[in-house]
Amino acid sequence: MKFIKNIKALRSIIRKLKIGSFKFRLDMLALKRMQYAYICFHAAQLGKKLGYKKISVIEYGVAGGQGLILILKEIGMHSMIR
Repeated sequence: MKFIKNIKALRSIIRKLKIGSFKFRLDMLALKRMQYAYICFHAAQLGKKLGYKKISVIEYGVAGGQGLILILKEIGMHSMIR
């Protein structure tokens, strides 16, 4: 149990201080709303492999728009894949 608490604390620190690259934080499961991060990251990777310079992300069922705001600010979609 102590090990699990330490991992959670480490993830929290990485998330709050935005330590490391986006890929590092994704691998460490240290991002808010991992479902958004995972899908957006892999969509960007696929777009790059297919030769696209940009991709679009659309959120359906937007209530308050918090998920879309998170994508733009927290996840940093614009600089995820270069």
